[in-house]
Amino acid sequence: MKKITITLLLLFSVVEAAQAGAFLLNVKNFFTRKNRRQTTVVVPVYDTIRVVVTDTIHIEPKTAPRIDTLTIEHTPEQIDSLLDLWHTMHLEQSEKRYFEQYSEMTEGEENMAVDSLYRSRLQDLVSPVHLPYNYIVRDYINYYFTNRWSPLSRVLALSKFYFPIFEQELIAAGMPVELRTLAIIESNLSPLATSRVGAVGLWQFMPATGKNLGLEINSLVDERCDIVKSTRAACQFLRHLYKVYGDWTLAIAAYNCGPGNVKKAILRSGGSTDFWKIYPWLPRETRGYLPGFIAASYIMTYYEDHGICPMKPELPIATDTIMVSKNLHFKQIVEICGADMEVPVFVRKVPFGAVLYTATPGAVTSTLLP
Repeated sequence: MKKITITLLLLFSVVEAAQAGAFLLNVKNFFTRKNRRQTTVVVPVYDTIRVVVTDTIHIEPKTAPRIDTLTIEHTPEQIDSLLDLWHTMHLEQSEKRYFEQYSEMTEGEENMAVDSLYRSRLQDLVSPVHLPYNYIVRDYINYYFTNRWSPLSRVLALSKFYFPIFEQELIAAGMPVELRTLAIIESNLSPLATSRVGAVGLWQFMPATGKNLGLEINSLVDERCDIVKSTRAACQFLRHLYKVYGDWTLAIAAYNCGPGNVKKAILRSGGSTDFWKIYPWLPRETRGYLPGFIAASYIMTYYEDHGICPMKPELPIATDTIMVSKNLHFKQIVEICGADMEVPVFVRKVPFGAVLYTATPGAVTSTLLP
């Protein structure tokens, strides 16, 4: 009987201990859960989001810092270097995407045949000015021919009149006659062409550049529109640029954007003097200037092979200057030139006399007066 009593007591003790342990475990879990509910963990996500973790997740917006309170620890030289690095990477990525697109476009046999034709014809154009062929030049040639550039027939007609004048001045200056094509890129062979920034004439001189080259520019006279004088000024400027760079492609680029921009592009490219290596650092307009010049040289030579017909020129193909050593009456000029006395004339003074210009519907005549 005593053994049974002891056994029951031990059993009751074990049961009570188990119940007590379970109770303590419940109390511990209760306080642990309570403490977990009160615990807040802040996890920053990016720069503008704060995540607060409790029983549930709440995303609270975080106010962006004010620009005027940001502190920049880099020096101006480091900022410029980082900006140049970003610019270089951006250009490389854009060029890579463009080349990938171009490689896909030129896989056909037809495009390969066109590229081969253009390349061989440009190689036949023997010139001191390097005329390479690449996809950029091809795009400009296709623009002139495939899209039927509207001024093309008119430019071909005007070239019959202006090119002999350009060639005469270029040969006299000892320069390549192929530079005559620059006037097409600049003004479409219009002596009165005016750009949105104020460049005027066949060679598109700015007022300051024209005056530095010896052209008279005032309220009454603008020699940037003078065919011969502006051409001589262009020859002088191009000859100076060639002496600076020793390369016609860089001289042509500097003619468009100025020597300062070409110098910056050379420095950013690591000192290269190859136009196609400094190409990414040139201004956008200048990047297309030399390819446009090469394409214009091509069309002026092979336009007949592409079925392009020039318009009838509006100006006389040949002109002449008459030297007058005696007094001459205007009536005599009218009788010889077949002009009307009411037709306005223009007299320009020269160091040894004056030049008389008369205009008729079919001709423009210049006469030298003592």
